[in-house]
Amino acid sequence: MTTQPPTLALVVVDVEVCFAEGGTLPVAGGAAVAAAVTAHLAAHPQRYTRVVASRDWHDPLPGTNDGHFASPGTAPDYVRTWPEHGVAGTPDAEYHPDLRLPAGTVHVVKGMGRADYSAFDGVQLDTLGTGAPRGVLDALAGVEVVEVVGIATDHCVRATALAAAEAGFRVRVLTDLTAGVAVPTTIAALTELAQAGVELTTSTAVTS
Repeated sequence: MTTQPPTLALVVVDVEVCFAEGGTLPVAGGAAVAAAVTAHLAAHPQRYTRVVASRDWHDPLPGTNDGHFASPGTAPDYVRTWPEHGVAGTPDAEYHPDLRLPAGTVHVVKGMGRADYSAFDGVQLDTLGTGAPRGVLDALAGVEVVEVVGIATDHCVRATALAAAEAGFRVRVLTDLTAGVAVPTTIAALTELAQAGVELTTSTAVTS
């Protein structure tokens, strides 16, 4: 009897202008991740049953982001408070121009009025404000394996991969398609993910 391959989804986490070089909260290598994810998708157009892409989409009004942005005149600690970034409707919150997503991608936004890190906390953009918003889990019906890429390894990629594992998916992080804020926190995040049963691999290893 022939065994069917598992159904795969790719979750592209926060590959947006604000998290790449020149953005308001840049991560070194962010632009390279955008280009590499684009190349990966172009090289494997039939690999994924579903592609989901998330973005930070923070409220522009002061005091509405649950302390996620540092207060005016206060330095961010880069742990719980951050510089203003990814404000909804601004160029800073758009996908990086080097990221090309396929038709049918499910677009998810997160961080509206609160500090969201996992893409699983987000809402599908076309259902935002409808009274019946749908999230990432709705988009992943029937999927068995979730591969996670994006920015930043030690923050939103970590949180997204952990949430996917907690939801019962088999999870892989394609580490060559991610960028981290700092080496120590990236190592800690990858260690935590491995301990949670997340597979750490590369795009070439899973598609060769």
